[in-house]
Amino acid sequence: MLKKIVEDAGIDEKITSYYFSNFWTTSAKDIGISTKFISEGLGHHFLITTEIYLKSFDDAKDLVVA
Repeated sequence: MLKKIVEDAGIDEKITSYYFSNFWTTSAKDIGISTKFISEGLGHHFLITTEIYLKSFDDAKDLVVA
């Protein structure tokens, strides 16, 4: 399904489900969606898993800004 969406959007780059997951997660976090909801969307069983995952994005942003 993702492949069809990418084709329909006219995107020539290879977009993986991992890329899409990261995009959705960071977008949801940036607009203030709760960690609990993001956790459910990612299928995580434990909230701490999502918190660690989200922290990795914060750490990556710090590296880019520094």
